[in-house]
Amino acid sequence: MTNGSDDRNDDPPAPATTLRSVGSALGGWAKRVGTLITEVAGPQQPEEVTRALNDARDLRLSGKFSAAHTRLQDPLKARPNDPSLLLSLALTLIQQALVEPARADVLHAFAQGLGKRAERNPAVLLVEATQSLLRREFDPSLDALRRVRKPIDDMTGGLQPETRFVFHLLITLAHARRGRHERAQLELHTTRARLPEGTRGPLRQLLLAEGAQISLATESLDEAIAWLGSEAEPAPGDTDDAAARTARAYLALALAAKGDRLGSEAALARVDAGDSAWDELRVRVGLCLGTGPESQATRELALRHLQRAPEDPRRQRLWALAEAATWPSNGAAAPLAARS
Repeated sequence: MTNGSDDRNDDPPAPATTLRSVGSALGGWAKRVGTLITEVAGPQQPEEVTRALNDARDLRLSGKFSAAHTRLQDPLKARPNDPSLLLSLALTLIQQALVEPARADVLHAFAQGLGKRAERNPAVLLVEATQSLLRREFDPSLDALRRVRKPIDDMTGGLQPETRFVFHLLITLAHARRGRHERAQLELHTTRARLPEGTRGPLRQLLLAEGAQISLATESLDEAIAWLGSEAEPAPGDTDDAAARTARAYLALALAAKGDRLGSEAALARVDAGDSAWDELRVRVGLCLGTGPESQATRELALRHLQRAPEDPRRQRLWALAEAATWPSNGAAAPLAARS
């Protein structure tokens, strides 16, 4: 009996025990995989929050910032500390302030109301950077952007691509407005690559206008012409031609700077001649294309442009250049008839 008992004790474990061990191992592995997926995908949002975030993003990309602001109000009333909703509203107000600086007061009011509920949210530093940029305080703006880089790199979820685009756009604008055009040109490449697909309206226009001027300042004319030429036609089915008009206008300026009169004039002919918003650019095109008696039309346009805002130093300088361009190349005083 004793020997039989010893034999039973030496038997291998029951198959059920083995299965339980394998199940436990698989369960642990599955748990770790599930944890990894959660970390990569980010926390799950309630369905109504996800809908609001998607709707607000689509409205922003089409330039409807007020509508995006309104869409986020009810979800934020229900969940005032939700980090994704706060970031989405911040992106809305930042983009609105960049394209309409007169609406920056809404951004300032939002910043004052954030308090401690968004201490670790990238929204705080992005808003701070934008406010400093609008005040032309470039060092504080770039400092805030340096501090927000890692939080953005660590982000997951649907807002990450747009947040990264806004981050690079702010860096580009800060360097450009500070006069560091070479640095701005490097950032511009990243900003263009990060532009969310489907972006239309004023935000795309802002990128085209600022990017074109950066490229002209660095004399990257061939690059500017290639980029603006690719943007000069509206997207299929897009009834809003504003971004394409912006591209054509700056394409005309880039071609003029390169000395291509025919190409410049052809591009400028497709910009509304009655739209005074393009008068400064038309004067700059005229200055690039030549001096002497043929620049009388440029001088007259520059004078009309100045008369709309006589105290504007930028318009004063442009008129002075247009006036000087009509003088004879030998340096003699312009004829009285030309100066009347």
